[in-house]
Amino acid sequence: MRSTSDKSFLIFVCIIGLLLIADNSIGLRISRPITLKHPLDERQVRELNNVIEEIFNMQEGRFEFDVAEAVKTNARNGEVWILKTGNVSRIQFKANDQIFTLIPNGV
Repeated sequence: MRSTSDKSFLIFVCIIGLLLIADNSIGLRISRPITLKHPLDERQVRELNNVIEEIFNMQEGRFEFDVAEAVKTNARNGEVWILKTGNVSRIQFKANDQIFTLIPNGV
């Protein structure tokens, strides 16, 4: 039979593990799916396929960033990409119809 301290330690390790897993999963987000209207047209099917592919890629760990050399003005909310200008790379994302840039320290 295990002692109380062993059980407490095991519970502590499980809680820390769950927190670490939850922290990683919060950062993986996809753009909002489109509203489908009947009858489906080709554009709606393409958009639906893109959303399903994003979900699959996140589950399989295959999420890849687009690399752009200029700001993406036609980006959708929730989209993330890498802006490469010369030797400097920055992460940009669109949220609430605004484009935000993450600048590394020292640049």
